[in-house]
Amino acid sequence: MPSSPAQRRYPRAAINEPAHLTLRTREQNRRLPVSIRSISPEGVGLALKDTSQALALRATVRMDFSIAGRPFEIPGVIVWVAGAAAASGGVDVGVRFLLATVTHETRQAYASWVVELLRRLGVQAQPPRTS
Repeated sequence: MPSSPAQRRYPRAAINEPAHLTLRTREQNRRLPVSIRSISPEGVGLALKDTSQALALRATVRMDFSIAGRPFEIPGVIVWVAGAAAASGGVDVGVRFLLATVTHETRQAYASWVVELLRRLGVQAQPPRTS
């Protein structure tokens, strides 16, 4: 897990928004409620209370969320998993979006929205790379 801003390619914004993470396995797709704790042009940091589902690095997932009335459905890959703070229990998860796999319209809408959010919070950001 990137632990310092110097290790990250993009700045992130702290938010607290409900979302769903769909974990895709050979046997099934499991939809899990999560809270988005941070968001960047490249992905999200999540809090997951359901610890019954093992989460593997590089597992393929889909993030479904709606912020400011704009729904997003973006595939991604789990890039880190860590125990959450003792008070909250659960698991913290990092998901890197696979933006190159979504439609141009979705990619543009997400890039515009997240860069504007970061600007409103006083953070300079470039649109995400898609390759």
